[in-house]
Amino acid sequence: MPSTSASAWADHISDCPFCISGARDEMTTLRCAVATVLQHGTFMACDDIPLMEIVTNAGDYLCGLASSPGGDQATPVPPATRWDWLNAEVRRAVALAAGAEPASALDPCIDDALAQAAQWPSQCQQRLFERAARQFTEQHATTP
Repeated sequence: MPSTSASAWADHISDCPFCISGARDEMTTLRCAVATVLQHGTFMACDDIPLMEIVTNAGDYLCGLASSPGGDQATPVPPATRWDWLNAEVRRAVALAAGAEPASALDPCIDDALAQAAQWPSQCQQRLFERAARQFTEQHATTP
C-alpha cells in the first residue's frame, strides 16, 4: 500500500518528466496537472475515494493539494477555465488504461469504461491509476 506521507505526495516535483523538462508553457503545465492527478489517484483510490469523484474533480483536488497546510506550492494548478479540459484528459487517460479505445476525450466509450472500473476493488483501481499515469507520461513526456 502506498505511503500517504507529505513527501510521497510531493514526489511529482522531483521525478515528474514535465516539471524537469524546462518548458513552462501552458500545455506543459496542463500535462503536469493531468499526470499529478493520475499519480495521486493511486493514493485516493487507496483512501476509498470513488473513482468518478477523482476523475471529475481534478481542478478542485489540485487547488486543495496546493493550499492545504503543508501543501506543495509547486503543485500545478491550471486556471479554472481549463478544468473541463483537465477532467476530460484525466477521464480519457483512465479509460485508456482500463482498456477502452476512445477516439477523443468526448467518446461515449469513456463513460462505459469508467463505470465498469468504478466497480473494481480499491487495489485494482490503484493499479489502474498507476497504469494511466505511466501511459500518459510515456505518450506525452519529452526528454530534457
